[in-house]
Amino acid sequence: AVRNESTLDQTDAFKNDQIHTIDTDIVSRTGPRIVNALEEMAKIIHPEMFGENVSD
Repeated sequence: AVRNESTLDQTDAFKNDQIHTIDTDIVSRTGPRIVNALEEMAKIIHPEMFGENVSD
């Protein structure tokens, strides 16, 4: 759904296929799951810190 946003295709992130999604269940509600949301965002921003493959 987000990829269909008309203004999104004008961003560098979209042009470089760097759009990431996060499960709304873990980011839309306060509580202990916010830690999971922060971890997911950290993996996107710094994948090398989590042993994830880093692509160019």
